[in-house]
Amino acid sequence: MLDNAAYYRLFPDDPARYADFSGTGNTLNVTSPRPPQADQVDSLRYWVLDMHVDGFRFDLAPTLARDLEHMDK
Repeated sequence: MLDNAAYYRLFPDDPARYADFSGTGNTLNVTSPRPPQADQVDSLRYWVLDMHVDGFRFDLAPTLARDLEHMDK
């Protein structure tokens, strides 16, 4: 079973609601402990090694550094 708060950004005052900073769906919570971050890196590794993808677009990367109010540089 997945822990929503560990994998997705939720509104602190209403944890039943997902934060969406990208406009493409639920925003991943990259500030939580290792498991979600490890899954993200493992997913990228899979696409490179098994699917032979040779590049990724990270134009929405700033959404990974956001909290509900600001961006953590």
